[in-house]
Amino acid sequence: MLSTAIVLFRETIEISLVLGIVLAATADLQKRLPWILSGMAIGLSGAGAIAFFAKEISMAAAGIGQEIMNACILFIAALFIGWTAIWMQKHAYHMSKHIRRIGQNVSEGIFPLSTLTAIIALSVLREGSEMVLFIYGMILSGQESTSIVSGSILGVFLGGAIGAMIYYGLIKVSPRYMFSVTGVFLMLLVAGLASQGAGYLSAAGFFETWS
Repeated sequence: MLSTAIVLFRETIEISLVLGIVLAATADLQKRLPWILSGMAIGLSGAGAIAFFAKEISMAAAGIGQEIMNACILFIAALFIGWTAIWMQKHAYHMSKHIRRIGQNVSEGIFPLSTLTAIIALSVLREGSEMVLFIYGMILSGQESTSIVSGSILGVFLGGAIGAMIYYGLIKVSPRYMFSVTGVFLMLLVAGLASQGAGYLSAAGFFETWS
């Protein structure tokens, strides 16, 4: 439960920050909400499609061995989550400035309103896809469904609540420090996913002398 909550908490915080920056930068733009909501809908639809077809994709590759496919999913989840943790650690501040500048350009009429849809859609799709891959990896690793569901609900709720508080200025927590703390936990989770992937490869007959 804790591992799922940490990952979804962080991913939700990232989405909330992007949403908050865009909303703040376009506060004077009256027609912004339909475009922002469209971006959220597109991103959620893409992440939902990945979740819906995850099992089918896995079963379609059963010819090369279910263990190999499971290992690949776990390795991909570990790679995505690890890369995001490292990238956000170094570039969160510059990304925030960049998104804020784009929002201001949209408000001034330099960029079209569709730019808001693209920013939100890409952010939700990226973080949503990582959530899907991680949850599917937890399922493959044998974690109980009740633990995954409760951890997911807890992580999304806390991430959304803190993101809202940051947006409204109720708390003055620097995203940089928040990402630094959660980054340590994410690296441990990435190591766990990778080790579980190696376990599937070992079960498939690879690395027999190292097993």
